[in-house]
Amino acid sequence: MLELLRQMMRTPEAQRDPYQWAATLLAHAFIGVALAALLPWWVPVAGYAGWEAVQWWRFKADPWDCLLDWVAVCLGVCVAIALSADQGAAAACLALALILLVGVRARA
Repeated sequence: MLELLRQMMRTPEAQRDPYQWAATLLAHAFIGVALAALLPWWVPVAGYAGWEAVQWWRFKADPWDCLLDWVAVCLGVCVAIALSADQGAAAACLALALILLVGVRARA
């Protein structure tokens, strides 16, 4: 597992294929959901910002891709918070859906 994380850190990628891009966006969102279910909300928000900062600084990842990955994780955290508070998660899901549609359309 540790080697997989090291490999993911060393090989940042901004997908060009619409399907791969959409799958990656949703995967980042669900990372946020999973981490927020296990940890206080600020841990995945700050921790993933750090992860993306290292990818940008050390491994020369595209800064916009890093920002988008972090936003997707944060929206996943918002979904988890809203669901756990029984408030519904419509706003975070709508934001994620809009990003998804725009991104897929741009790559199609």
